Amino acid sequence: MSRYIAIKRDREINVVLHCSHSPSVEELLENLEVIAVVDVNSSHGFYFLAYDLRSGSFRVHRLKVPKIDWRRIKELQRNATKSRKPGAWATARCALRKAHRRRRAALLSAVAEATKELRGKRAVAFIDVPFDESLRNSGLQRTLRSFAKRLENSLGFHGIPVIERTLPSKRCPLCGGKLEEAERRGETRVMRCTGCGMVFERDSVPALHALKLFLEEAEVEELAENLARHYRLSAQRR
Repeated sequence: MSRYIAIKRDREINVVLHCSHSPSVEELLENLEVIAVVDVNSSHGFYFLAYDLRSGSFRVHRLKVPKIDWRRIKELQRNATKSRKPGAWATARCALRKAHRRRRAALLSAVAEATKELRGKRAVAFIDVPFDESLRNSGLQRTLRSFAKRLENSLGFHGIPVIERTLPSKRCPLCGGKLEEAERRGETRVMRCTGCGMVFERDSVPALHALKLFLEEAEVEELAENLARHYRLSAQRR
């Protein structure tokens, strides 16, 4: 039997979620142990942050989406249409199947990792899935949506409610100012707020916005500073 749960704050409904066998909203908020946020990003894979409400600690996982050489596959398919060799189409189909297997393996690994982290805990999970027009009807969008659906099913099996919500990534979670990219350090994209001057790792911004629904402002600021230190960023604000 399905149940709808409304999470309320300041007498306003912030989130409505649907879960098949989740606890009541009173039980969920009273005994909540972990808040998890999964940021599904088209270029950088899956970013997972789990915040422990009891200890104030957090765990971060970054799971990469394997890069597929689609140009090579398209080239093999074009060559197969022109070639008279009997094995040309077999080579193209084999390359395509291998690419899909790699994507599927990465997707299942990410789902298993997130489920393992939250299984057996009183938790709620946010999934931030991009709705970029440039990804509409693309294979990548289907992969990202498939990941979100599989994760929702996996966590729902363990009684963990899932909220699928588009979270801001270019707005400061502390002051609401605009975030601009300051620099890149390998895979780390450093964003700086034009208002308060605070720096963030790009993928942690949606997670902080989600956690604001449950945490006090001082707790969000402390977590933002801890995350900045985690990524070895300067955490000084103006």
